[in-house]
Amino acid sequence: DVLFLAACDTLDGADRFLDSAKAVIVMADSIDDEAASKFSERFYRSLAGGATIDASMTQARLLLEHEAIPDSDLPTLLVSKEDFRKLKLV
Repeated sequence: DVLFLAACDTLDGADRFLDSAKAVIVMADSIDDEAASKFSERFYRSLAGGATIDASMTQARLLLEHEAIPDSDLPTLLVSKEDFRKLKLV
């Protein structure tokens, strides 16, 4: 029920996917390959560890900030209902 659009600049129009997915993760603009890779790795590791979608997003963004990698603000979480931010996928 979570859609991850890892391509660059996928924010515009992504809300249309909220009809079929509880949450959609998009990039607000073009993102550097290293940033996208590190973000995805940390995001999925957090989810696999039992963190919520929202917590996994936060951890992945903080990793980018900690490593001084630009673009930490580009990954964006869209949800069809606010309580979906607290979903655990594992």
